[in-house]
Amino acid sequence: QQPQPESPNNSTSKEHHKLLCTLSSHSGSVLSTRFSTSGKFLASSGDDAFVLLYTCRKTKSLLHGNLLNDGDEEEVEHWTRIGICRGHELDVVGLAWAPDDSHLISCSLDSATPVIVWKVWPILEQYEGGGNNTAMSGDNMGGHTGSNAMTTKSQLIAPFKILGRNVHTSTVKGVAFDPAGKYVATSGDDPAVCVWRAFDDWGLEKRIDSSKGIFRSKKKKRKTSPDEEDPFDLEEELEEDL
Repeated sequence: QQPQPESPNNSTSKEHHKLLCTLSSHSGSVLSTRFSTSGKFLASSGDDAFVLLYTCRKTKSLLHGNLLNDGDEEEVEHWTRIGICRGHELDVVGLAWAPDDSHLISCSLDSATPVIVWKVWPILEQYEGGGNNTAMSGDNMGGHTGSNAMTTKSQLIAPFKILGRNVHTSTVKGVAFDPAGKYVATSGDDPAVCVWRAFDDWGLEKRIDSSKGIFRSKKKKRKTSPDEEDPFDLEEELEEDL
């Protein structure tokens, strides 16, 4: 009997489900990943409090991360870490790219730096052409390199702006740019949504919380009448914060 060809809809088909690349630069769990708007760059964040940037290179780099590829499958695409954003103190749970890739914003569980704006374009523009920008690098943050290995250098990136401190009163868990790139919205467990200007001072434009009435829900409280005749008689409507 002739073997049946693999169906395109078969989930085990390697032809249609191919591992492109494995990245392992984080020292803990990865909590968020986002491709840049252009699709040329990738950002990841984790519970190690780091935000990492990657680009896809034409050739394989010696710098893989804190683990080497096990060699079971050859890499199809060569994504290499090019930037390390340091500034958060706890888990980084959300990421958002500006529409023009000029800035990256991350939100974390820590109260000291709940939202950080990273000015990443000065680094990304070095790789905009898709070239192999290599350097002799002693950086081994999660890396595995030889003593004189040629690697793509991971540049350290410091916070450009810190937002949300003393504005969000609880953990910030969401961040997003508007499509025009003029404003940024952050959301937290306050509950509150804060809108920030993505220009000039990156200041607070508007804070929307439960006092505005949008984070409240109406719940029905049921009562039982004294004679137990109508147990589903509605007594009142209660409003409580979500």
